[in-house]
Amino acid sequence: MNNESIIGIVSFIIVALFLLFSAFLLTVKTNKKLSNQLLASFLIITAIDISVFFLPQFHRTSAFYRNVENSNF
Repeated sequence: MNNESIIGIVSFIIVALFLLFSAFLLTVKTNKKLSNQLLASFLIITAIDISVFFLPQFHRTSAFYRNVENSNF
């Protein structure tokens, strides 16, 4: 196994755990609702950011990537 496959597997597990914990934080009944919502939103945003490690083919073929690659900066 190379490093890219290990990073992909670990990042997928982390994203799944972050989304599971975010769902729990958003559904639990508690007095500290705002702090739970803020932490859940942070975990969701972080999960989206980490997902680049196991979805590289999507990011490389997206229209944004093609536009940036073809532009003359």
